[in-house]
Amino acid sequence: MKTLFFTPFLICLLTAGGYYADAQLAKSGDSALSKHAHIAQLSDDTPPWLDSNDGYGPHVTYGPRPGPSANSTPSAEGDPKPGSMEWLKIHYPEAYAAALQDEKEKEKKAEVEKTTAAANEARYQYDSSSFQPALVLLEGDNGSGTAFICKMRGIPFLVTNIHMLGCADAAESYGNGLDRIRAKTLDGQQLTLLSIYGAEDHDLCIVRFAEEADYTDIALEFEPNTGNTIQVGDPIVIPGNSKGGGTMIWTKGDVVGIGPTNIEHDAPVYEGNSGSPIIHIPSGKVIGVLSYAEQVPIESYFDEASFKNKGSAIKSKVRYYGYRLDSATNWYAIDLPRFCKQNDEINAFSLQRQNVAVFLYTDDNDWREDQHLMEIIDDANEQARRKVVSGVIGRDSLRQIYATLFRQLDGLIRNDTYHAYQRHLRALKSTGGPKLTLYYPYFDEIIEREVKIRDYLSKNIRESEKRVRQ
Repeated sequence: MKTLFFTPFLICLLTAGGYYADAQLAKSGDSALSKHAHIAQLSDDTPPWLDSNDGYGPHVTYGPRPGPSANSTPSAEGDPKPGSMEWLKIHYPEAYAAALQDEKEKEKKAEVEKTTAAANEARYQYDSSSFQPALVLLEGDNGSGTAFICKMRGIPFLVTNIHMLGCADAAESYGNGLDRIRAKTLDGQQLTLLSIYGAEDHDLCIVRFAEEADYTDIALEFEPNTGNTIQVGDPIVIPGNSKGGGTMIWTKGDVVGIGPTNIEHDAPVYEGNSGSPIIHIPSGKVIGVLSYAEQVPIESYFDEASFKNKGSAIKSKVRYYGYRLDSATNWYAIDLPRFCKQNDEINAFSLQRQNVAVFLYTDDNDWREDQHLMEIIDDANEQARRKVVSGVIGRDSLRQIYATLFRQLDGLIRNDTYHAYQRHLRALKSTGGPKLTLYYPYFDEIIEREVKIRDYLSKNIRESEKRVRQ
């Protein structure tokens, strides 16, 4: 009975409380809210609405939109679309002001980016037609690359890398062998090559050709004082026979570093770009000849941290270099057949060293192409077969076979060519400079590196032999 008695009383009390609350809201100026309290909540598929009442500026909220605030007017027919700038201006003035400021900032940022992009594009503007007549495609039986015609002391020369001479299969040629290199301009003219000169301490060579008079006026100029006139960050362009495609592809970049004999840049290049001119866009002059690239070794925590730092000057794990033309002062004559013979010898010497290392330290079978190495391995296998047949194979027999194998490998990498290289290096040191002895100066650094590697490899082989004998 108590429950039935109090329920009607409670309903009346709540109803009276509701009318009293409406009356209080009306008195306090919130009559708009009470008058429109019957408006249904927006459904969940209502477009997002902006809320600026949290003190952090406007932000997008999804779901039902709340009713208008006390100081706003209700939506009516003909009002702007909810969520638009006009709608914000009417209903949420503070959010509108913040959104308007945000739009202005975005427009300002976009304008700055557009201006910066236009300025950068202007930095790399050049007239390719002024350089194209002097560009040359090189091709031989062993490869292809790039060259260009440039004035040296007023005389037009064909300029490229010395290592590009290796594209000519001229080791067995009679005469000067220059007919084994095909040098063709972009208009299809074949140049008749006469004589070659290499630069000491540079991978650079210049070639005299019979058609000099035709190119006196269009030959490129080189910058004679690169160290003082060229700045880091200057824009450059490099035309080249990329991947040996038979066309000149132009790539742009910046000067990254300058050294006594080298220029470092960040323009992307490919095989076939060797011998390409590095052209300084502001002056239109050649500042270097593209020569080689190096992999950046990341060997420590500090290297890794520096490489990832936005302020690092090294942006890629590959660095690109060219030799400066203005620092090449001493030149020597090159006989192409003799050069190609030395080049073939050094390449074979290097390949044999690689094969021995592959046999000793990897599971790869590439070494099987080396005839001398195969003879040594076959001999060791034959010794083992004979001992197995005779029934005397054992630990001591295997030790003897391995010891013989290591001794023969050591003899293979310290062969007659190795000793000739050592004599050549001793002669260089005794004369106090890179003078022509047994090999062309271009090969001096390569030979010294090969001898050092073989010395290291020989030491490891001899230590292995000692461990086997114990």
